Amino acid sequence: MTMAQSPVFLGKNRIRLSEVSSTNDFLQDLLSKTSPIEGTVISADSQLQGRGQLGAKWFSDSYKNLTFSVYLEPVFLAASELFYLSKMSSIAIVIALQRLYPKEKFLIKWPNDIYHENKKIAGILIENALQNDHVKHAILGIGLNVNTENISTHIPAATSLYDIFHSVQDREYVLDQILTCIEELYSSLKTKDFTTIDNLYFDNLLYFNQMCWFELQDGQQKQGKVVDIEKSGLLVVEWPCLERESFDVKQLKWIF
Repeated sequence: MTMAQSPVFLGKNRIRLSEVSSTNDFLQDLLSKTSPIEGTVISADSQLQGRGQLGAKWFSDSYKNLTFSVYLEPVFLAASELFYLSKMSSIAIVIALQRLYPKEKFLIKWPNDIYHENKKIAGILIENALQNDHVKHAILGIGLNVNTENISTHIPAATSLYDIFHSVQDREYVLDQILTCIEELYSSLKTKDFTTIDNLYFDNLLYFNQMCWFELQDGQQKQGKVVDIEKSGLLVVEWPCLERESFDVKQLKWIF
């Protein structure tokens, strides 16, 4: 399969760090002191205090995986359209991985984790600043398990490209493909082509329109299927009685 060309503006201003507490935190600090150009990318070989959603920690072996942050200025997005950044980012990672490894199936686990055979391989943490009901800027923090070996022995629900293919992968080449895909989809966002983004998200959404088990906030386990995502990002689940309920990420989890 022919690879996409390298990104035009994402990563042209690239800051490579050997070690950092968090690439998102580094970029936030940079923003407080200067005005980085849109498309600036911060990457680190070792991230000591990586963060995930809901305060979770993101563990990454030094010099083996991808931990990076992308700075964007999507001022064309209203605050009510924020979830499209999440959709765009997760779709970009899936498409990049599918271009690199067309025989494998990578899917989005709502809202924006990337899974391979029910195991997490990548995560995204997006931090936004708003101004006058629009997005002023956004930091896309991305972690991808690339070359960690036997990761499931200490994180059972995780996997890596190494564990899938049993060979060392070129981190820089994988990063270049992800940035290329983010740039492609960001162009769609700029033109407000939400239909394309929505279709790609649902086409690559784990268990979309399939019956699966969930655990609710009160510990109750129920079977249902994902039938929609609200504009705000809430997950819409339909139960066997055909009743529908909307949930945020704190209110339910999948049972694999």
